Amino acid sequence: MRHFQRFLLVAVLVNVLELGICKRWPIFKKVKALTFNTGLTGVVEMKNPGHDTSRADRRAAIIDAIRVEEADIVCLQEVMIGKDIEAIVTGLQDIYPHSHSSLHLFDGTLPSQSATPVVPPCPNQQTTALLQCFIANCTTNFTGNFAEASDFLACVSVSCLAAFQSLVIIGGEKCLDCILNQIQDPSKIVLNCAPSTLTSPLGTMNTNGLLMLSKHKFTSRRTVDFYPNTIELFVRGYLEAKVEDRVTAVCTHLFPYVSGINPEPFMQSFFNTSIEQNAYEIGQLISQFRDVKPAVLMGDFNVNGRSTSAGSGYDHFLRLTSAFNTDVSDGCSFCRVPGNVYNLNDEPSDTVIDFVFGNGLWIFNTQRVFTPDRVSIQHKGQAVPLSDHYGITGEFFVLPSGWNN
Repeated sequence: MRHFQRFLLVAVLVNVLELGICKRWPIFKKVKALTFNTGLTGVVEMKNPGHDTSRADRRAAIIDAIRVEEADIVCLQEVMIGKDIEAIVTGLQDIYPHSHSSLHLFDGTLPSQSATPVVPPCPNQQTTALLQCFIANCTTNFTGNFAEASDFLACVSVSCLAAFQSLVIIGGEKCLDCILNQIQDPSKIVLNCAPSTLTSPLGTMNTNGLLMLSKHKFTSRRTVDFYPNTIELFVRGYLEAKVEDRVTAVCTHLFPYVSGINPEPFMQSFFNTSIEQNAYEIGQLISQFRDVKPAVLMGDFNVNGRSTSAGSGYDHFLRLTSAFNTDVSDGCSFCRVPGNVYNLNDEPSDTVIDFVFGNGLWIFNTQRVFTPDRVSIQHKGQAVPLSDHYGITGEFFVLPSGWNN
């Protein structure tokens, strides 16, 4: 009964706010936020080899899907490759003239990833040496399951430690990101990440994988790394932007809440487990944005918003809701087969791990989007999803003054 009363109150408020007191001008403007983990990392296709869609096919379909959804603010995760960033920004420029990533300059422009030669992220000699060691000692039937990364990295750390350290010292995080994005086909690692030429075929690496798009102007922007002085295989942090000098928008992708030893080799001295690292990152977001209002936080938080699945991070989700509000999707955003054909080898249960949170803004009308019944890639007569995640949208109200329609 209490849940119904709250729903009824929100419904009434939505109508009042949209219609206005005089039923002529709206008191507030309704804004839609979208978060979507694109899975443009080269790993998604490995998770179910029977559906051999390409990253390029999915990228094109993702661009079309974002266009149709017409959200005001968009947070994308796992867009690691510079040319993918460029394709998305360029392909949606007419709708989203404002964008932000770790590759953008201070004035908001994105350097060309195609016309200007970009130095390859990895040194050729050291990459070749690591690849040879990997093939000799660590070949495995890697299917893209995050839990398998621990075994894979453990083998590299033990059998190829010298080659790995030499590569990291010279190439750093951009090199590691490039290699992991080619793990689907190791034969392409040298070609794409360490070619003998002085031009990278992939462009610059977007190490945190985050990209934010907006119909409205970013009046300030910054990129924050949770661990700025530590090498990470997947850089964790967030993008922050002030929208029309009114709303603070945050785009993030937190470390997965999974059991076992932390698979990040250089993070193990700080966090023995993945769960500890996820807890720290949630604490950082709460510390930074608890008192920032109005704010909207979007992303893949990698903790379950449902209490039904044991060991999936619901306790960490409750920490987030102690500081921010959200409306949890009725449908899973990370679903097992048959809910999502890419997740053949992953979670034991369906989870909701992608959210739009508000602070000083009330999030309502959450929807799960980009499901195969609405948008998909046709493959072998079957509608294949755009990613191993589904998108999530949430809405909120702002004062319309200063916001373009």
